[in-house]
Amino acid sequence: MSSFLCLPLIGQISPDNSRRLSTDVLHGATPTNLTPVSVPVKKGYAIALRTGPSMKECEKVTGSIEHFYGHLEIECCGRLGLCSVEFKESVKDREAEIADFCRQI
Repeated sequence: MSSFLCLPLIGQISPDNSRRLSTDVLHGATPTNLTPVSVPVKKGYAIALRTGPSMKECEKVTGSIEHFYGHLEIECCGRLGLCSVEFKESVKDREAEIADFCRQI
């Protein structure tokens, strides 16, 4: 999903066409005196680490993170859910899965 911000070219808005410009914007028309400017896209990742065994709960957590990202206009580029992780030592068993996710970044 790409976002565009339209800015008027300098000197092209006069009192005569400012009313038409505001009306066109309200109705979704794109006047010819506007230039699209690309807006940088923010990106993020959703990661859930849980002690419980249910992957469905991890998906709820990552889904909530993605929903929150939507409010901040952040594109979610990946998600990772790790279940049954009670101690730091438990993460070592999942090291390969974490490394595969990090390679995608």
